[in-house]
Formats: sequence, C-alpha cells, structure tokens
Amino acid sequence: MINSTENYQIFKEETEKFHIQGVCVLKISLFGEFEFIFRKGITTTLVEDLIDIYKYRIFETDNGTIKGSTSLCNVYLSFIKRSHGEKLMVLFIDTEEKILNSHILDSFSKALFHISKRGIPYSKIESICNNEIEIQRAKGVIGVLILGKTGILYFSKVKKERTGIKKNIFQIAGFISALMIYSRDLIGDENTGLKLEDIDLGNYHFYLSMRSNVIFAYFVKKNNCSENVERNAQIIFEEFLEKYYYSYVKNFSGDLTPFHEFEETINLYFDI
Repeated sequence: MINSTENYQIFKEETEKFHIQGVCVLKISLFGEFEFIFRKGITTTLVEDLIDIYKYRIFETDNGTIKGSTSLCNVYLSFIKRSHGEKLMVLFIDTEEKILNSHILDSFSKALFHISKRGIPYSKIESICNNEIEIQRAKGVIGVLILGKTGILYFSKVKKERTGIKKNIFQIAGFISALMIYSRDLIGDENTGLKLEDIDLGNYHFYLSMRSNVIFAYFVKKNNCSENVERNAQIIFEEFLEKYYYSYVKNFSGDLTPFHEFEETINLYFDI
C-alpha cells in the first residue's frame, strides 16, 4: 500500500518540474464560498466557472476525483472533506490538446491532502507547489504597462535592450491613456460593444484592455510570440486588479511603492 508521503515521492521521482497550464489549491465551504491557498496559471473567474460546472459532483460525496473537459481546457479535480463540511480541493487545468497525467496528479494531490491533515501551515503547500509545478511563460513580449485612465503609470517593465521605450515610458503611458479615452468618442463605449483592443505598428502589435478605469497594455513582435501570450496577459491583469484595486488604486494616494513587487507576477507569466 502506498501512503501519502510515498505518493509525493512518486511525483518527485517521475519529474523534476511538472509543466501544466494552471493549478490551484483552495478551501470551499458548503455554501460554495472558497479561499485560495495557492494559485498559479488560472484566473479566479475560471475557478468560479469550473466550481459552478462541477458543484453537484463536488458536494454529493465526501471525497472524490473529477476528470472532465470544457471548451477551454481539460480538468482534473480532487477533493477531501474536512471539518464543518468544508472541503480541500486541488484543481489542475491544461490545454484541450494535452492529456492530463492522472497518476502524477493523483499522487501529488494526495501528498497535499496528507500535509494538510498533519496541521502543517498552508505556506508549506504553497512552497511545494512553487517548487514542483512550472507554468509556461509567454515569449515574445517586449513591454508591459499598467496605468490609470488619467495616465498615472502604476507599473511598467520593458526588455533591457529596448532603451528607447524605457526612456519615453511616461510619454507612452500618456499616449495610451489619451488613445483609450478618445477611442470611446470615436468608436463607442462599453455599452455599444465596440472598443479599441489592438494597434498594428508594422513589425509590432500593441494590445490594450481596460477594466475599472485601469488600463493594461503590452506589445509583442509580430510572428515571434508564443500562443499563450493572450491567456497569460489576462491572468496578469486579473491578478493586478485583485491585489491592488481596492487597496491602492481606487483611492490612489500617489505612492507607487506597493506596485513594485508586482514584477514577480510579471516574471511568472512573461519572459521579459
């Protein structure tokens, strides 16, 4: 019989780094409310959608495993019952083309469940996931800017060799802000369903998105970027809003220091 510690050893022996599109570990209550313990490569929105899809199967039994697929991804979900009806869940997703390795995912999930039962801090689960699971970074991104509607630049990162862009980053932020504002007058607003999303710049492509008066912009070299650029960009934008909007952006005080650490998130998803 293989115990949970041995399950983790199986995972360690079979792969140095497990490459997958996304993973999260979370606690979920009987009412469907959940709290993340660890999340990488998957948005809160997608987690909510998947829980909604599989909620009846999750709550009809104490412990179980679900293997499924949606129009967006393949899914492997494992869960166990804890106190007061709460459940601990491990969710893995990958592209439709990739077959999930049930043996490895089951072993890894059981190892995490074993750790949680021993009362070890959740930081240990976070550490294990960070060490053993790798998300593919998007390649081909030249620069990223996150700014307010009025042009306040909260965060930016540009490839080191792109000194011209770095030198003029504040002017670029102002240009983007003006472009997004006036584009609403020219082509409509959110109510019309029309919006400016990308700009063709010859050999480069500039992508724009705005939500809650925060603008997320990134540019790539044409025909030289990986397929996961758009998906990873969506994750980055959502994580920025979740982390900073209510704490710092909504009532911005002028202090940019809290945004500096967001570079860790950028480096996780973009090779820049």
